[in-house]
Amino acid sequence: MNVHDDDLLQEVESGRLPLECFSHAEHVRLTWLYLQRHPLLQAIACFRATLQAYAATHGKHGLYHETVTLAFLLLIHERMSGEPATQAWPEFRARHADLLAWPDNPLFDEYPRDVLSDPVARDRFVAPRVRNVHSVRTAIAAR
Repeated sequence: MNVHDDDLLQEVESGRLPLECFSHAEHVRLTWLYLQRHPLLQAIACFRATLQAYAATHGKHGLYHETVTLAFLLLIHERMSGEPATQAWPEFRARHADLLAWPDNPLFDEYPRDVLSDPVARDRFVAPRVRNVHSVRTAIAAR
């Protein structure tokens, strides 16, 4: 989808964006926009509210997934923390194309699919598998 950042925000927040146009890549872009414009906790609150309202507007009340939403937002936030604050979406997208892949996405490294398919994970946040500190430091150093 080739729309301006402000237009994407407006279309999703108003519920006018057709459901079939709101792909996984657009979800990632929207997350990036909220994180660019708000501190983390405010971005979480705004993004959650927007996705829930959007799903309700389109009659898809069971579509919102708390764990996927928060885990992706935090993963994108982590990636953004290693990038210049002025980085534009096309550069972020190019550098982190793995975030746009579906279903082969880095989220599934942290969350087995059976966990994400559980109704509990849809309704409330389920923490990812805990890695030891050494593997976290190794993953960060590799970037």
